[in-house]
Amino acid sequence: MADGVYIDSIADQAALAFSKLSTSTAEIVNRRLSIAERKLLREGLCRTRGATDAQRDAAFRALARAVQKGLEWPVPAAHDEADCPFTPIGLQPRFQVIDVLERIAHRDPMQAVVTLCHLGAGIRDEIWERLTPETRAVIKPRLNEVHLVSATKTKDYARDINVRLSRAIRFPSKSRHAGN
Repeated sequence: MADGVYIDSIADQAALAFSKLSTSTAEIVNRRLSIAERKLLREGLCRTRGATDAQRDAAFRALARAVQKGLEWPVPAAHDEADCPFTPIGLQPRFQVIDVLERIAHRDPMQAVVTLCHLGAGIRDEIWERLTPETRAVIKPRLNEVHLVSATKTKDYARDINVRLSRAIRFPSKSRHAGN
């Protein structure tokens, strides 16, 4: 592109938007990023160094729209609300669901992704807000992979998380989320 740079990734769009922030705001945002996210941001800033002000403004506006819209959760393929094996999770105490998801996400992020994508929007949003930033950082990049998970693997995930939640109810441990 003669004027500016060719932007072809979400990371580059984010880097352009980040470059429009004031120094103090950029420092606050940077402190909230994981090490991996900081690395992606630095790489994006290097690739977009020659961007025009118009490109930076457009990226910033797109980011603002995305923030207002919120996180988009993919609907799993062939999802039937009537017989969803994840339905019982919505009936469990939130602090136990969060505790189980926190542990699962770091071992098998796709299991946490599939679980969250199968939950109702209200329950999912409540749980998402209470997960640690580290756990959200592990889950978020994998959201678009939910369509790659087979029906059999989805049922395995549901069975596993339901067993873990049953065990957590029968044998409560001291969770950092308890009482929340």
